[in-house]
Amino acid sequence: MTAGRLTCCVQGGKFVGLRHEGHLFCEEYQSPEDFLQKMRATPPRWTMDVHTFVDRHERSDQDIVRITYCPFCGTKVPGVRLRRNPPEKICVILDGGYYCATCEERLDSCDCDLPKQLWESYADR
Repeated sequence: MTAGRLTCCVQGGKFVGLRHEGHLFCEEYQSPEDFLQKMRATPPRWTMDVHTFVDRHERSDQDIVRITYCPFCGTKVPGVRLRRNPPEKICVILDGGYYCATCEERLDSCDCDLPKQLWESYADR
């Protein structure tokens, strides 16, 4: 399965994705290890941004809806589990959204994987 996207239908793959709840760009984390420990302890949820079609610049947490079934085809969303072999470099942001604490590059130049790449989706059988 594609990491972070539904594969049940075209629309689901475009508009439903994995998202960690809480703030990813926050100074509350003391170190990259503290941030990664929190990301491993709290699995991301399948969500859909309800303002995707209206205006992406006015998005807030209230505009994000948790998804348990694909709103386009009705298929149950897959489960999420930690990857056995996670990526080596995960983007960790401790300064409010300017630099990656892992590679020390500006975010627009960072090649590290997103925290949601620690997780993989799997189909319930």
